[in-house]
Amino acid sequence: MPFNATVNRVFLLGQISDDPTWQQNAGKSMLYFTLDTTEEIKKGDSTLEHIEQHRIKIPADIAGNALIQKGKSVYIQGKVQTRGVFEDGVKMYRAEILVSSIEVLKTTSHKLNGELNRIEDAK
Repeated sequence: MPFNATVNRVFLLGQISDDPTWQQNAGKSMLYFTLDTTEEIKKGDSTLEHIEQHRIKIPADIAGNALIQKGKSVYIQGKVQTRGVFEDGVKMYRAEILVSSIEVLKTTSHKLNGELNRIEDAK
């Protein structure tokens, strides 16, 4: 790989924390939701739980008929996209994850131990 090569690839395993909504983006239907990922951070003798929220968007052809709903655990692959938005007259930038494949996981409690429902981008 050349020294100046770059990679924009994201792998996330987390839980959908809001109800997914369909929106039009540049004439294409996209499914949007927030994905929570959790990590434990050790500070001294105690352990803190840190939750990171990621804005996810999935093209309709990839979302398909998958059971994507609040509370479900999912494994996604995709890339980071940044877009400019105006809030109160000020241009701000938002990072979103554009999904290229998604697996809806069947789970019991927080342990991932089940069958995978795999949906992939047909390239």
